[in-house]
Amino acid sequence: MAAGDEEAAEQIQLCRQFVAREMAFEPFIDGFLEARHRWIAAIRNVGSEYEGLLNDMNFDIAKHNAYDDLRQPDEFDDEDLRVVMAKRLHEWDAETYVTQYE
Repeated sequence: MAAGDEEAAEQIQLCRQFVAREMAFEPFIDGFLEARHRWIAAIRNVGSEYEGLLNDMNFDIAKHNAYDDLRQPDEFDDEDLRVVMAKRLHEWDAETYVTQYE
């Protein structure tokens, strides 16, 4: 296992649980960001095969807004975020994933 792989797997597992409705957004985001900080520390500047996927998911999370009356047209509610993450995870599992934000 390469440096940061365990932390990367934890972030992906948390995304899977959120998509499957096994956890609400608040505990998901807390766990995701905690694992992300540990992952960044673990990989330092070496990079990781998970980098594109996890950075894309982090950008998706940044576009999340739980407040219907304050949400901008380019922001996600919980359902939108689940759909986007499910698509990314499906492509990742099929080994067809291409990072969006590079």
